[in-house]
Amino acid sequence: MALALLSANQYSNTKKQIQPLVMQSMKEIISGMSNTVNAELSSKKSLTAYTASLVTSDISLENIHTVIEHPTLKHAFLLTWLGFEKDASFTNNAPNWNPGES
Repeated sequence: MALALLSANQYSNTKKQIQPLVMQSMKEIISGMSNTVNAELSSKKSLTAYTASLVTSDISLENIHTVIEHPTLKHAFLLTWLGFEKDASFTNNAPNWNPGES
C-alpha cells in the first residue's frame, strides 16, 4: 500500500513539474509558427504590391507578361494572373492553365 501511495505521489509531483514546461513549450511553438506565417504573408503582400505597381506603370500586355513571368514571382506564387475589367479577359503566367466553365 505504501508503495502505491509513494508512486501516486511521485506521479503527481512529476506531472506538476512537467506540465508547465510542456505548456510553455507549446506556447513558444505556436508563437514561432504565428511569426513565421505572419512574415510569409507580409512578404507575399509586399511582393504583390510591388508587382501591382510595376504593372500599373505600363499597362501594355507585353509589360504585364514581362512582370508576371519574372522567376521571383513564379517562385513565390503558383499562378499569377490579371483580369481586365473593360472586357472581362485575363492573362496569366501559366499558359496551360484552364479555369474551366463558368
